[in-house]
Amino acid sequence: MHLKIVPKVKLPPKAIIIAHPLDVSLFLKRVKIKSKYNLPLSKLYSSERLSLVGPCLGGPQVMLIVEYLRAFGIKEILFFGWCSGLQPKIKIGDIVLAGAATKGRGIFRSDRASISMIISTLEKGNLTYHIGTVYSTDNPYAEKEAKLEKLKERGILAMDMESADLLKISNLKGIFASVLLLVSDRFIDGNWEVGFKDANFKASKKATIDTLVNLL
Repeated sequence: MHLKIVPKVKLPPKAIIIAHPLDVSLFLKRVKIKSKYNLPLSKLYSSERLSLVGPCLGGPQVMLIVEYLRAFGIKEILFFGWCSGLQPKIKIGDIVLAGAATKGRGIFRSDRASISMIISTLEKGNLTYHIGTVYSTDNPYAEKEAKLEKLKERGILAMDMESADLLKISNLKGIFASVLLLVSDRFIDGNWEVGFKDANFKASKKATIDTLVNLL
């Protein structure tokens, strides 16, 4: 016998999982919410056409959230989070679309149709994006410079904490999943450039959230 999630309600088929609590607030200002539910260390907000879930930190929590969303009838998930850019061409405030993600073993891929639709929308809004592979870590503070340099050599675009686990469980459960990350900081020439308070980062976040709400 194993644990089972008893669905409280049937929800619209689309959901956005939002990593940062500040971003949850920004989304909620743009979506008319009808109901709210508690999830493990997070909350689910439902409107007529989609659900918002957040905050979410790390792989284990995102996997739990996906299990709940699946039980509630969700078929398509977009993860919205922040990342550390690893390639010189990637700037603070840029968008990284995780076409694939890895934790070192195995490659887990985003749904192609979902990514294509996001790309089309971003291009219409003249938003700068990069698409490629993201490396997910359980502890960014434990990642050494030598490891990060090897990731750069492999062409890894960015590092986050959730993408690989999100795509892994979504692939297993038959959910169409995609990942959009904003570059909040970057590792360049052996140094960290922090951009959480950068004007470009804040402006890009607002424009991206507006675009996603209109898309979904």
